[in-house]
Amino acid sequence: MERYGGEYVAIGQASEVVEGGMSPPSAVTLFRFPNVEAIKSFLGSEGYRPFKEMRAVASQAQILAFESTI
Repeated sequence: MERYGGEYVAIGQASEVVEGGMSPPSAVTLFRFPNVEAIKSFLGSEGYRPFKEMRAVASQAQILAFESTI
Protein backbone atom coordinates (compact mmCIF):
# COMPACT_ATOMS: atom_id res chain seq x y z
CA MET A 1 0.00 0.00 0.00
CA GLU A 2 2.82 2.42 0.85
CA ARG A 3 4.29 1.90 -2.63
CA TYR A 4 1.11 3.48 -4.03
CA GLY A 5 1.07 6.33 -1.51
CA GLY A 6 -1.54 4.71 0.75
CA GLU A 7 -1.75 4.83 4.52
CA TYR A 8 -4.19 3.69 7.20
CA VAL A 9 -6.34 6.45 8.71
CA ALA A 10 -8.76 4.47 10.90
CA ILE A 11 -9.80 0.90 11.65
CA GLY A 12 -13.00 0.27 13.60
CA GLN A 13 -15.67 -2.28 14.39
CA ALA A 14 -19.29 -2.23 15.55
CA SER A 15 -20.26 0.73 13.40
CA GLU A 16 -23.64 2.34 13.85
CA VAL A 17 -25.75 4.14 11.28
CA VAL A 18 -26.88 7.36 12.95
CA GLU A 19 -28.70 8.77 9.93
CA GLY A 20 -29.91 7.32 6.66
CA GLY A 21 -31.04 3.87 5.57
CA MET A 22 -27.91 1.85 4.89
CA SER A 23 -27.09 -1.32 6.80
CA PRO A 24 -24.11 -0.86 9.12
CA PRO A 25 -20.99 -2.83 8.22
CA SER A 26 -19.42 -5.02 10.89
CA ALA A 27 -16.07 -3.26 10.39
CA VAL A 28 -14.72 -0.19 8.63
CA THR A 29 -11.18 0.58 7.49
CA LEU A 30 -10.32 4.00 6.13
CA PHE A 31 -7.25 4.47 3.92
CA ARG A 32 -5.80 7.62 2.40
CA PHE A 33 -4.27 7.61 -1.08
CA PRO A 34 -3.01 10.57 -3.11
CA ASN A 35 -5.80 10.10 -5.68
CA VAL A 36 -8.38 7.62 -6.98
CA GLU A 37 -5.99 6.32 -9.65
CA ALA A 38 -3.47 5.35 -6.96
CA ILE A 39 -5.98 3.21 -5.09
CA LYS A 40 -7.12 1.58 -8.34
CA SER A 41 -3.49 0.77 -9.11
CA PHE A 42 -3.01 -0.68 -5.63
CA LEU A 43 -6.18 -2.79 -5.80
CA GLY A 44 -5.12 -4.16 -9.20
CA SER A 45 -1.51 -4.85 -8.23
CA GLU A 46 0.14 -8.27 -8.10
CA GLY A 47 1.29 -7.58 -4.54
CA TYR A 48 -2.29 -7.09 -3.36
CA ARG A 49 -3.73 -10.03 -5.32
CA PRO A 50 -3.37 -12.69 -2.57
CA PHE A 51 -5.00 -10.40 -0.01
CA LYS A 52 -7.80 -9.57 -2.43
CA GLU A 53 -8.46 -13.27 -2.97
CA MET A 54 -8.51 -13.95 0.80
CA ARG A 55 -10.82 -11.00 1.36
CA ALA A 56 -13.23 -12.24 -1.34
CA VAL A 57 -13.48 -15.64 0.37
CA ALA A 58 -13.70 -14.38 3.96
CA SER A 59 -15.93 -11.31 3.68
CA GLN A 60 -18.36 -9.23 1.69
CA ALA A 61 -16.44 -5.99 1.29
CA GLN A 62 -17.41 -2.76 -0.37
CA ILE A 63 -14.69 -0.33 -1.35
CA LEU A 64 -15.55 3.31 -1.99
CA ALA A 65 -13.10 5.78 -3.49
CA PHE A 66 -13.60 9.53 -3.56
CA GLU A 67 -11.65 12.73 -3.95
CA SER A 68 -11.30 14.89 -0.84
CA THR A 69 -9.99 18.36 -0.09
CA ILE A 70 -8.78 17.40 3.40
